[in-house]
Amino acid sequence: MNQRGGKTGYRPQIQRLRRGEKRSHLLYYLPVHDGNDGTRLGVLGDLSPEGLLLIGERAFTPGQRLQLQIRGEPGSEIAGDVRVDVTAEARWSGPDLNPSYTATGVRFVRMDEPTRRAIETLLHELGLLAGEDDDETGGQP
Repeated sequence: MNQRGGKTGYRPQIQRLRRGEKRSHLLYYLPVHDGNDGTRLGVLGDLSPEGLLLIGERAFTPGQRLQLQIRGEPGSEIAGDVRVDVTAEARWSGPDLNPSYTATGVRFVRMDEPTRRAIETLLHELGLLAGEDDDETGGQP
């Protein structure tokens, strides 16, 4: 409370990386593959027009460039025809809530208009927009 009895918001001295866009938690965990060799890297934890949260078994170095391929699983009525290829950069990596996995925050660095539209379609069809009160650090530890 301030001197007049009103509430004041706490503002930390050091702010973590913040997303400019609201993220969307997906109702379907799409697989994410390495666009170069097809190796499965994990699943999509959440998605925004600017980046994503990757949940997988390995950590990535901040600044590491990634060629990502998000694709639906064959036969899935929900997302079987989804395929998005995008260049991205790892921003941070750390333990997921489940200690068997690692969470990695990823920012898209190069995206053409068809890819942008495909991501917007994914957000619309498979997403549940995060609420105003959600943590805006993108799950950053």
